[in-house]
Amino acid sequence: MNTYTIIMIVLIVAIFIGGIAINAKKRSLFNKLQGMLARGEYDDFNKLIDSNSAIVLFPEYNRLYFKLNGFLMADDLEHANELLELLLARNLNKQQRYDLVIKAFNIYLTQEDRAHAEAMLAEIEAWDDENLAQLKRDSRRAFDITIDHSYRYIDEMTAELEQVSGPAKAQVEYLLAQQYENKGNTDKSKELLQQASADMMAPPEQK
Repeated sequence: MNTYTIIMIVLIVAIFIGGIAINAKKRSLFNKLQGMLARGEYDDFNKLIDSNSAIVLFPEYNRLYFKLNGFLMADDLEHANELLELLLARNLNKQQRYDLVIKAFNIYLTQEDRAHAEAMLAEIEAWDDENLAQLKRDSRRAFDITIDHSYRYIDEMTAELEQVSGPAKAQVEYLLAQQYENKGNTDKSKELLQQASADMMAPPEQK
């Protein structure tokens, strides 16, 4: 994987579905699974996520979603895409659908898969929720930058850097790096990628 893809995959995997009640046993297993992914122990991760304990503690959808993260971290895009299609075909509640479509959109962007990314973008832009206005704007910009190789958002997004921190800042820096690459300024692109890597694991500033 190139640097762009690595950073984006980490950002995608960092998005895990919320609303799951985590008791002590679930938390312990969740942390163990996360640790295996972080250490690259993908075979052990797959065995544990399919174990009886995981089946008992986590709903099927959550286990499959977690497996999707595992395939992404292992750079196994064939199985990731197959599982993603199965998940997208499921009957989900509204929050799960929102979460999965956003994740799918970003996965397809990393693969520069115009057709699938465009389909996910169309669904995002059709959501009737005024609270999602910023998400819609950010998704359109990401599509333009990644798929159409635009760099028209450089000034706009550079100004946003002062307003964000942690992973949110890393995402802006990542898209800025892509734009400078699109524009032909590889030195500036590399500089922003390095900064994005540093900010990716930094916690957001408390305000």
